[in-house]
Amino acid sequence: MSSYCYSPKDQILFLGLTNGKLFQYKSKTLDQSSIFKKGKDPEDTPIDSPHCHKGAIRKIIYARMQEKLDVLITASADRTIKLWEPSNVKSNPCFQTIVGHEGSILDMVYIEKVNQLITSSTDRTMRIWVIDQSRQLLYYPWFVINQRIQDFTSINLT
Repeated sequence: MSSYCYSPKDQILFLGLTNGKLFQYKSKTLDQSSIFKKGKDPEDTPIDSPHCHKGAIRKIIYARMQEKLDVLITASADRTIKLWEPSNVKSNPCFQTIVGHEGSILDMVYIEKVNQLITSSTDRTMRIWVIDQSRQLLYYPWFVINQRIQDFTSINLT
């Protein structure tokens, strides 16, 4: 396991593995505390998709987006960000793969108020992604690059 996140609304624990696979664990009793208690048997479901990451999943975010759509966002060492519909794990739940970083993605945050996704990478950049307004009629949000912030550590400020 390399990352995890918990959805209190659905009482599901999502796990990202070092091999790029994604799993969800849901308690059979839907009792939030039982997922973590020893002796209980949660239902584990691999989110099996031909679009799984090729490297370790470094960060997972469970976000509420437009039209009250719940989205799982994963960032990986394979330099990609993927958006998943967690309620659609039986079929093909990955609806977008975002590329742009030239190194492993280290961290990310989703700012719900402005619908922005901010990522940082070993390529020494941060990127700000926004929802493409020209695709508002689509069911799923579609992220595009808005800004690239370069590493400025080599600049002498004195």
